[in-house]
Amino acid sequence: MTASDPLLARLPAVDKLSGHERTLADYFENSYPHIAFSNLEDISTATGVSKATVTRFVRRLGYGDFRAFSRAVKEEVAQNFDLPVERSAQSKEQEIGAHPGELLRQHLVLGQRNLQRTLDQVDDESFAAVLRLISDPERRLFLMSVATGRMLLGYFYLLAKYRRPNVCLLEGTDRIAHDVLDAEPSSVLLVTNFDRFPTSVLAVMKHFHELGAETILLSNRRSNPLLRYARHSLFVHSEAETIFKSRCAMLVTLEALVSGMGVRLREENANRLGAMEGLFREFDIYLRKRG
Repeated sequence: MTASDPLLARLPAVDKLSGHERTLADYFENSYPHIAFSNLEDISTATGVSKATVTRFVRRLGYGDFRAFSRAVKEEVAQNFDLPVERSAQSKEQEIGAHPGELLRQHLVLGQRNLQRTLDQVDDESFAAVLRLISDPERRLFLMSVATGRMLLGYFYLLAKYRRPNVCLLEGTDRIAHDVLDAEPSSVLLVTNFDRFPTSVLAVMKHFHELGAETILLSNRRSNPLLRYARHSLFVHSEAETIFKSRCAMLVTLEALVSGMGVRLREENANRLGAMEGLFREFDIYLRKRG
């Protein structure tokens, strides 16, 4: 545990919780991010735990006192729940756009920086564990995200179909119940999350977690309510000088997972690639050379 760790990363790091501490830990998780705006008396009243015990508990979490805890969590929430409309005032988009010749260069440089910072922070063991799970063709692999995350995951889904069977992309809240009906404890759920924390994704992660399935979160947010139901996590960097943050590191990480699946499933890949090309020819989908 370090001084920069977010609250939701500190909670599982505390060993041997007493009954009252477990009550507080559960309350902090359930109340996040609103816990940032609760005072000592609010928490004590809501949990039935004394103020002194609350204070001791936040010290166990690595905060100097309750005031330091409150200040740190407020800053954390401010940084991790920002929206494009709030970033517009600080955006350099107009400045960059005023120099069209520089526009592409600026974005490429920013992309390089995001990729390098993601590389600097990558956890090789976590990546290997995720790759091992998603490469197991005996496990059903479910994929879920929203908005731009769904678009990136849709790209991953198409490439993953070349690699292995039993892959399901969850789409639309009206179909989720139908799609997850066949989920089992041996299943794997891969979720991508960028900036916002969708309640539909949280609900699906909770369902898979309680089922005993493996849950994986790929996100640009380390302070993340979805972590509560994630057994495995990978993080990417997403610095931006414009209203919209760069997704390039998330895209490259997904591509790395696809490549890793290919390495682990060579024989499966050869069979599926051949079968896929046969279907392309049968359905006359693409132009092809004659000869």
